[in-house]
Amino acid sequence: MLNLETTRIPLFGFHDVVESSTNYGLDYETKKLEKFLEYLCKNDYWFLSTDDLKAYFLERSQKIPQKYIGKKAVLISFDDGYKSMYTQVLPLLRKLSQKYHKQLTVTLFVNSRFMTHEKSKKYATCEELKQGIESDFFDIQSHGWRHRRLTHLDPDQLTIELSKGQSILRSCLDDQANSHYSKTVSHIAYAYNDFNPSIQNSVARYYQSGYLYNHQIFKLGYNQNPYTLPRVRVTQKDTPEDLIKIAEFSSELTQNPQSYTGRMFFNIFADFL
Repeated sequence: MLNLETTRIPLFGFHDVVESSTNYGLDYETKKLEKFLEYLCKNDYWFLSTDDLKAYFLERSQKIPQKYIGKKAVLISFDDGYKSMYTQVLPLLRKLSQKYHKQLTVTLFVNSRFMTHEKSKKYATCEELKQGIESDFFDIQSHGWRHRRLTHLDPDQLTIELSKGQSILRSCLDDQANSHYSKTVSHIAYAYNDFNPSIQNSVARYYQSGYLYNHQIFKLGYNQNPYTLPRVRVTQKDTPEDLIKIAEFSSELTQNPQSYTGRMFFNIFADFL
């Protein structure tokens, strides 16, 4: 049986956010990001965190809150933990939250070493990340310790990359005001999109899920391996209208989300990316 009406949720992945276009293809302009996020706010999308995706759609251990029934959902993420998360993204989230009286949460996959390394001028510091956490604008998760290719590491190096990527972030976030974060940082996005099944057991020792870039949409019940969650990588060439078209593929949520029951897969993004 083929069920094409399965619950679909686009997971978007951005990198640095810049005032004006650059020569680096993964940079995205603030004004373009604002146009996309404003569309999501106007149409009352649910901005999922990584824990939301896990609890409501992967494990289905919790019922979808009634206030989200009939609405659509997306997950918006940013890799690497650039300084622009503090200078560009956080002010934009505050602005839209005030304008639309809506909670906007985005996920930051952060390389923990860069918060205090000599590169810190390019990356957000621990204190800057905390400012986004205080109002639940930021969901902080791991991108590894030093942004290394996991499949290129020996077992000891892999352990260090995974464990420090988690423990340093937890140490940063675990203060009196945010003590619950000491038990989180439970999800990872693979640096360089580098992952294979042989390292899954190592990743699973520290994280509950892992995110890839493969230009596919998350479908409930289709790809249930929590360590190969699909994201759409956003590049400089993608217009806000392109992203809106993808967001529109998100399903309207019901109390009992429908699962994929067929064997076929359709890459519905081929015309957009």
